[in-house]
Amino acid sequence: MDKEILTTFEAARYCHVHPGTIKNWIKRESLKAFKTPGGHRRIYKRDLDKFLTDNNIPIDQETRSPRKRILLLEADFALREEISKILLRWGALYEVAPVSNSFEAGEMMVLFRPDLVILDERIPGIEAAEICRHIRSAHYLDGIGIIGLVSSGQDADNLVREADCTVAKPLEAHRLKDAIDRLPGLKSFK
Repeated sequence: MDKEILTTFEAARYCHVHPGTIKNWIKRESLKAFKTPGGHRRIYKRDLDKFLTDNNIPIDQETRSPRKRILLLEADFALREEISKILLRWGALYEVAPVSNSFEAGEMMVLFRPDLVILDERIPGIEAAEICRHIRSAHYLDGIGIIGLVSSGQDADNLVREADCTVAKPLEAHRLKDAIDRLPGLKSFK
Protein backbone atom coordinates (compact mmCIF):
# COMPACT_ATOMS: atom_id res chain seq x y z
CA MET A 1 0.00 0.00 0.00
CA ASP A 2 1.53 3.30 -1.13
CA LYS A 3 -0.61 5.71 0.90
CA GLU A 4 0.86 7.51 3.92
CA ILE A 5 -2.47 8.15 5.68
CA LEU A 6 -5.13 5.43 5.90
CA THR A 7 -8.80 5.37 6.78
CA THR A 8 -9.90 2.76 9.32
CA PHE A 9 -11.37 0.76 6.43
CA GLU A 10 -8.07 0.84 4.50
CA ALA A 11 -6.11 -0.08 7.63
CA ALA A 12 -8.46 -3.02 8.22
CA ARG A 13 -8.00 -4.25 4.67
CA TYR A 14 -4.22 -3.87 5.04
CA CYS A 15 -4.25 -5.98 8.22
CA HIS A 16 -6.94 -8.46 7.13
CA VAL A 17 -9.13 -7.57 10.10
CA HIS A 18 -12.61 -6.07 10.55
CA PRO A 19 -12.77 -2.24 10.65
CA GLY A 20 -14.21 -2.56 14.16
CA THR A 21 -10.96 -4.19 15.26
CA ILE A 22 -9.00 -1.16 14.08
CA LYS A 23 -11.41 1.13 15.96
CA ASN A 24 -10.97 -0.96 19.11
CA TRP A 25 -7.17 -0.74 18.84
CA ILE A 26 -7.53 3.04 18.54
CA LYS A 27 -9.96 3.29 21.51
CA ARG A 28 -7.56 1.26 23.67
CA GLU A 29 -4.81 3.65 22.53
CA SER A 30 -2.77 0.73 21.25
CA LEU A 31 -2.77 2.22 17.77
CA LYS A 32 -2.07 5.92 17.19
CA ALA A 33 -4.67 7.80 15.16
CA PHE A 34 -5.93 11.31 14.65
CA LYS A 35 -9.30 12.79 13.76
CA THR A 36 -10.07 14.90 10.72
CA PRO A 37 -12.08 18.11 11.17
CA GLY A 38 -15.09 16.02 10.13
CA GLY A 39 -14.49 13.59 13.00
CA HIS A 40 -13.16 10.68 10.94
CA ARG A 41 -10.22 8.65 12.22
CA ARG A 42 -7.04 8.45 10.17
CA ILE A 43 -3.89 6.43 10.76
CA TYR A 44 -0.38 7.09 9.53
CA LYS A 45 0.83 3.97 7.74
CA ARG A 46 4.16 4.15 9.57
CA ASP A 47 2.27 4.02 12.91
CA LEU A 48 0.24 1.04 11.72
CA ASP A 49 3.39 -0.78 10.57
CA LYS A 50 5.05 -0.07 13.94
CA PHE A 51 1.96 -1.33 15.79
CA LEU A 52 1.96 -4.54 13.73
CA THR A 53 5.67 -5.10 14.31
CA ASP A 54 5.48 -4.31 18.05
CA ASN A 55 2.60 -6.77 18.45
CA ASN A 56 4.15 -9.51 16.28
CA ILE A 57 1.29 -9.39 13.79
CA PRO A 58 2.60 -10.74 10.49
CA ILE A 59 1.52 -9.15 7.24
CA ASP A 60 2.80 -10.96 4.17
CA GLN A 61 3.39 -8.39 1.43
CA GLU A 62 2.90 -10.97 -1.32
CA THR A 63 -0.44 -12.31 -0.13
CA ARG A 64 -1.99 -9.17 1.35
CA SER A 65 -4.09 -8.33 -1.68
CA PRO A 66 -3.75 -11.02 -4.32
CA ARG A 67 -7.21 -10.53 -5.78
CA LYS A 68 -8.23 -7.72 -8.06
CA ARG A 69 -11.14 -5.63 -6.81
CA ILE A 70 -14.19 -5.23 -9.04
CA LEU A 71 -16.96 -2.71 -8.42
CA LEU A 72 -20.16 -3.90 -10.09
CA LEU A 73 -22.71 -1.14 -10.72
CA GLU A 74 -25.97 -2.72 -11.87
CA ALA A 75 -29.43 -1.44 -10.91
CA ASP A 76 -31.29 -4.65 -11.83
CA PHE A 77 -31.15 -7.00 -8.84
CA ALA A 78 -31.38 -10.25 -10.84
CA LEU A 79 -28.64 -9.23 -13.27
CA ARG A 80 -26.45 -7.91 -10.44
CA GLU A 81 -26.76 -11.27 -8.67
CA GLU A 82 -26.03 -13.20 -11.89
CA ILE A 83 -22.90 -11.18 -12.64
CA SER A 84 -21.72 -11.41 -9.03
CA LYS A 85 -22.06 -15.20 -9.16
CA ILE A 86 -20.11 -15.34 -12.42
CA LEU A 87 -17.28 -13.25 -10.94
CA LEU A 88 -17.26 -15.20 -7.69
CA ARG A 89 -16.84 -18.46 -9.62
CA TRP A 90 -13.37 -17.11 -10.25
CA GLY A 91 -13.15 -16.40 -6.49
CA ALA A 92 -9.40 -16.74 -6.22
CA LEU A 93 -9.04 -13.96 -8.78
CA TYR A 94 -11.54 -11.27 -7.82
CA GLU A 95 -13.09 -9.51 -4.87
CA VAL A 96 -16.51 -8.14 -5.87
CA ALA A 97 -18.49 -5.22 -4.46
CA PRO A 98 -21.96 -5.12 -6.07
CA VAL A 99 -23.90 -1.83 -5.83
CA SER A 100 -27.22 -0.70 -7.27
CA ASN A 101 -26.87 3.05 -7.72
CA SER A 102 -24.39 5.84 -8.42
CA PHE A 103 -24.37 7.07 -4.81
CA GLU A 104 -23.23 3.67 -3.51
CA ALA A 105 -20.75 3.46 -6.38
CA GLY A 106 -19.21 6.81 -5.44
CA GLU A 107 -18.83 5.74 -1.84
CA MET A 108 -17.24 2.42 -2.84
CA MET A 109 -14.81 4.15 -5.20
CA VAL A 110 -13.25 5.69 -2.12
CA LEU A 111 -13.63 2.83 0.36
CA PHE A 112 -13.15 -0.22 -1.85
CA ARG A 113 -10.61 1.30 -4.30
CA PRO A 114 -11.53 -0.95 -7.23
CA ASP A 115 -9.17 -2.02 -9.99
CA LEU A 116 -12.11 -2.41 -12.35
CA VAL A 117 -15.65 -1.04 -12.65
CA ILE A 118 -18.29 -3.01 -14.51
CA LEU A 119 -21.40 -0.93 -15.16
CA ASP A 120 -24.64 -1.26 -17.03
CA GLU A 121 -25.63 1.25 -19.70
CA ARG A 122 -28.78 2.14 -17.71
CA ILE A 123 -28.18 3.59 -14.26
CA PRO A 124 -31.08 5.46 -12.61
CA GLY A 125 -30.46 9.19 -12.31
CA ILE A 126 -27.22 9.38 -14.31
CA GLU A 127 -25.81 8.30 -17.64
CA ALA A 128 -23.26 5.49 -17.47
CA ALA A 129 -21.04 7.45 -19.85
CA GLU A 130 -21.02 10.32 -17.31
CA ILE A 131 -19.76 7.92 -14.63
CA CYS A 132 -16.97 6.88 -16.99
CA ARG A 133 -16.01 10.52 -17.57
CA HIS A 134 -15.92 11.13 -13.81
CA ILE A 135 -13.64 8.13 -13.27
CA ARG A 136 -11.30 9.33 -16.02
CA SER A 137 -11.15 12.89 -14.67
CA ALA A 138 -10.61 12.07 -10.98
CA HIS A 139 -6.91 11.84 -10.13
CA TYR A 140 -7.49 9.46 -7.20
CA LEU A 141 -9.14 6.99 -9.61
CA ASP A 142 -6.20 6.73 -12.02
CA GLY A 143 -5.76 3.33 -13.60
CA ILE A 144 -9.26 1.96 -13.00
CA GLY A 145 -10.50 -0.13 -15.91
CA ILE A 146 -14.10 0.21 -17.09
CA ILE A 147 -16.24 -2.44 -18.77
CA GLY A 148 -19.70 -1.45 -19.98
CA LEU A 149 -22.62 -3.84 -20.29
CA VAL A 150 -24.58 -2.80 -23.38
CA SER A 151 -27.51 -3.80 -25.54
CA SER A 152 -28.32 -1.10 -28.11
CA GLY A 153 -29.45 2.48 -28.38
CA GLN A 154 -28.10 5.94 -27.53
CA ASP A 155 -27.06 5.00 -23.97
CA ALA A 156 -25.08 2.05 -25.35
CA ASP A 157 -23.39 4.18 -28.02
CA ASN A 158 -22.25 6.74 -25.43
CA LEU A 159 -20.95 4.03 -23.10
CA VAL A 160 -19.06 2.29 -25.94
CA ARG A 161 -17.17 5.56 -26.53
CA GLU A 162 -16.27 6.07 -22.85
CA ALA A 163 -15.55 2.56 -21.48
CA ASP A 164 -12.31 0.61 -22.05
CA CYS A 165 -14.40 -2.17 -23.56
CA THR A 166 -17.97 -3.43 -23.61
CA VAL A 167 -19.76 -6.75 -23.28
CA ALA A 168 -23.07 -7.32 -25.07
CA LYS A 169 -26.21 -8.32 -23.22
CA PRO A 170 -27.53 -10.90 -22.70
CA LEU A 171 -24.36 -11.60 -20.76
CA GLU A 172 -22.23 -14.67 -21.39
CA ALA A 173 -19.60 -15.55 -18.76
CA HIS A 174 -16.77 -16.29 -21.21
CA ARG A 175 -17.25 -12.91 -22.93
CA LEU A 176 -17.03 -11.11 -19.61
CA LYS A 177 -13.87 -13.03 -18.69
CA ASP A 178 -12.34 -12.22 -22.10
CA ALA A 179 -13.10 -8.52 -21.60
CA ILE A 180 -11.51 -8.53 -18.14
CA ASP A 181 -8.43 -10.34 -19.44
CA ARG A 182 -7.98 -7.73 -22.21
CA LEU A 183 -7.51 -4.91 -19.69
CA PRO A 184 -3.81 -4.20 -19.02
CA GLY A 185 -3.95 -4.04 -15.21
CA LEU A 186 -5.77 -7.37 -14.97
CA LYS A 187 -3.77 -9.45 -17.46
CA SER A 188 -1.77 -11.23 -14.76
CA PHE A 189 -5.00 -12.92 -13.69
CA LYS A 190 -5.59 -14.93 -16.88
